[in-house]
Amino acid sequence: MKIEVLKFYADWCGPCRALSQRLEGEKLTEINIEKDHETAVKYRVRTIPVLVFLKDGVEVHRTTGLITNYEYNLILNEISDKKDVDNIDVTAEIVKPDTEE
Repeated sequence: MKIEVLKFYADWCGPCRALSQRLEGEKLTEINIEKDHETAVKYRVRTIPVLVFLKDGVEVHRTTGLITNYEYNLILNEISDKKDVDNIDVTAEIVKPDTEE
């Protein structure tokens, strides 16, 4: 099982830069939509930033906009735990743990 995450972005995009900071150190395949327009069209990217999660080359989940590192890891864990990509619940709500102030 191979999981790959494609991050679609543009250099001028502020939320894209913020997402890069939040996910610094994570293994992402970064795709600049202005330099690789064909790949953006292939994955039907219409807004950025977008993360496309692939499992064995099949898209199993996608997020649009900013997410936290915690949310990113929850998605990866959900994908990793499922043996059959057809059974991944991509509509599951991400619940953040209560934090003490």
